[in-house]
Amino acid sequence: LHGCNSQPSPRDTAEIIIATTGNNIISFPVDITIGVMDTSAIRRISGDSTQINIPIDIEVNNENKLFILSQGHSNVPAKVLIFSDSATGNAAPERVIDVTGDSGFKPIGLTITTRTDFIYVSYFSQDTSRNQKIVRFPIGSGIRAQFEFSMPSLGDIEMDPSGQFIHSVDPLGKKLIKFRVSSNFDIQPGFDIIQGSNTGLRVPNSIALTNDGTIYVFDKEESGINGRINIYGPNSIGNTAPVRVTWGFCPGNKRFITPYGLTVAEHTGIKVIAACDAQGVTTFLESSVLSDSTGCTNFIQQLDLREFGDPIAVTWERVKFQ
Repeated sequence: LHGCNSQPSPRDTAEIIIATTGNNIISFPVDITIGVMDTSAIRRISGDSTQINIPIDIEVNNENKLFILSQGHSNVPAKVLIFSDSATGNAAPERVIDVTGDSGFKPIGLTITTRTDFIYVSYFSQDTSRNQKIVRFPIGSGIRAQFEFSMPSLGDIEMDPSGQFIHSVDPLGKKLIKFRVSSNFDIQPGFDIIQGSNTGLRVPNSIALTNDGTIYVFDKEESGINGRINIYGPNSIGNTAPVRVTWGFCPGNKRFITPYGLTVAEHTGIKVIAACDAQGVTTFLESSVLSDSTGCTNFIQQLDLREFGDPIAVTWERVKFQ
């Protein structure tokens, strides 16, 4: 029984999946024990039949089905596109869910419940006087519901492993929000969990969580394009400083430029972080992130994917045991 092994097999793999501004979905197998992508085994979903138009966020469920939040534009409605694990090329989605928002709102974040009964989509409006929104859409026979919150802004959202809370970034409020999900999948009013001058938050853009409660935030400078990753310990709350910060990667102390998506894969104690910025995709082990002021991290691998467009969202497929 593989689950009884104390160490990962050297052949245990996951798949990293990346969405780009060129309406491409690119994926590579990853040796999860060392975080190395096999670039010779690229898989690509792209073409008119896919209906992908600005894939602003992506998620994978327990069956390894791919959920793409396609933001669209004025003439193309916003959709969530669901693809099978084996989809490739100009494949049509298995299912399409119309997630067009109210006038003045654009979809920005996507998360799914553990059993995939529902998906949740966050919306933002540049009019800060309006309530921000998260909308629940049924996958099966459930009921669509809209939840409104009085807050400056709402961005990327992430369901915690328990399925009881949704975490969100508030870019304009410079904070992280936590919403309780009730037993009937309604969202309760949120409460601030990380906010204040010690947090290091400037313009939090994306968020990721791991099973032990660690919170990862891809943050951006208020005036500029440089980004950094803040790592907050389990159960962090209030005006708390991150336990680790990385501004960029070694050697050369290169900075993250225009931070986009962030995801973390974990397997038998190993945590591999994948970060998308305007330069490409970078992977590194959490254990290599320094806690000193240099913020320089030894990366595992960097891929320049700009031939497919800027990478804007990233996720992991589940680990496949060998």
